[in-house]
Amino acid sequence: MNRHSSDWLLARNLVVAALLVAAASCKRMPNAGPERPTVIGPRRGGIDTAYTFRAAALDPEGDSVRLRFCWNDGDTSEWSGWVANGETVQMAHTWCAFGTYRVTAQARDPEDSISRWGPQAGWEILIDPVRWKCRLSSTNSGVYGLSLSLTLAPDGTVYADAVAGDIVAVNPDGTVKWRVSGGTSVPSVGPNGNIYFDYISIYCLSPDGLLRWSFLLDSSAGSFYRSQTAVGTDGTVYTNYGSKLRAFRPDGAESWSLPISGVYGSDPVIGPDGTIYVSTSTDFFHAVNPDGIVRWRYPMGTMGTKSAFGPDGTIIVYAQYDSLFALNPDGTLKWAVRLGSNVLSDGPVVAADGSIYLCRGMNLDGVLEVRNPDGTLRGIFEVQGGVRGVPALAADGTVYVNSGARAICALDQEGNTRWRYDTGAELNSELLFGPEGIAYFRAYDALEPGEFIYCINVPTGPAEAPWPMYQHDPQRTGCADPSR
Repeated sequence: MNRHSSDWLLARNLVVAALLVAAASCKRMPNAGPERPTVIGPRRGGIDTAYTFRAAALDPEGDSVRLRFCWNDGDTSEWSGWVANGETVQMAHTWCAFGTYRVTAQARDPEDSISRWGPQAGWEILIDPVRWKCRLSSTNSGVYGLSLSLTLAPDGTVYADAVAGDIVAVNPDGTVKWRVSGGTSVPSVGPNGNIYFDYISIYCLSPDGLLRWSFLLDSSAGSFYRSQTAVGTDGTVYTNYGSKLRAFRPDGAESWSLPISGVYGSDPVIGPDGTIYVSTSTDFFHAVNPDGIVRWRYPMGTMGTKSAFGPDGTIIVYAQYDSLFALNPDGTLKWAVRLGSNVLSDGPVVAADGSIYLCRGMNLDGVLEVRNPDGTLRGIFEVQGGVRGVPALAADGTVYVNSGARAICALDQEGNTRWRYDTGAELNSELLFGPEGIAYFRAYDALEPGEFIYCINVPTGPAEAPWPMYQHDPQRTGCADPSR
């Protein structure tokens, strides 16, 4: 190689080296990082229920991203896995307190550049149990301490007895479907969708509110006592009215009428085998076959007012003011306990394991009492404001009670409060379970003023139990037949 070639090569190498040094000294362009994610989700919900939210973020350089959510209740989710630029990420969250929460999201890229939380407003969700409220009347049709109850048809229609003897039907969206006159007892819904109630006469309405038939019961007893109807799986309707237990076919024809001692008594209930049970003011508890023949009578020494059934067919009877009886299906006494002097209850409910729940006392003095299947006391639970009404058992083990006169309270199996909702109105009924995640109650709001049906969010539906709520089921049939 000659000298000129060597000088040229050296010069070239120097130029290349200079270029490499210049390139190394150049600063890299900064990473822009992802933009703030956009969040969407539900606008309203209840507590103890998981709600799903979605968010997506764009990265200016097209990088993949990870996202996380801030739930505005002190909890922030973990980062998601890596997703493509602009791809949607979804996560669910459960709130345990009522309020309005602003849900936001944040994104990061592979260079650990993290976006701001955003957008600024986020996505607000109101955690409040009330879905809707429907006015029944402008006055209060309830009596302080008396549960009037509600009834739910399989198609989602809610029925209520209101002032002036009206029966009101409310659509699933909270609008009034129809209103007719003629009844002051809690309606029952039969397997054919017909609505039954009585007061002096027993009435049958079609689902569209038209009168299908009526039957005069006993005008002399009408102003003194009203009965809750019970409906069997075959559509037979039973009522205890004017010293008679009566049975009616679905077409309105009277199947039989059984004179029983006592001017008034308990609402009839139907056992798992179709036997009808009813108590009278002469302190006898009657078991009657579906053909109207008395199977047995048990002398309780006090009038039974509300009944329920255990998983083995045991009849649990709350007797007027102070006693709880358990009778075998053959009419023999299984056990009896004294609850206390002049203790008032609206009746028991029974869980799948045979445990018995009832509210004892009234409002401030009321407690939730739980008994084992053999009648022994498991626990007495005090609740803020006291309890009253008939408890309702949910599928997740929650026990719902009316707390005082104005609040719905959800308790766990140890009597601890899971949540409490102050309605701001005077409760006129216990909780009625609807479709999964929905329940109803009625209350009088003095500020409106008016009596309303409230539709609320709850985590689950009714428990799979022998007698989980008032009159056994949402249709208020009073029938414990397992085929229902």
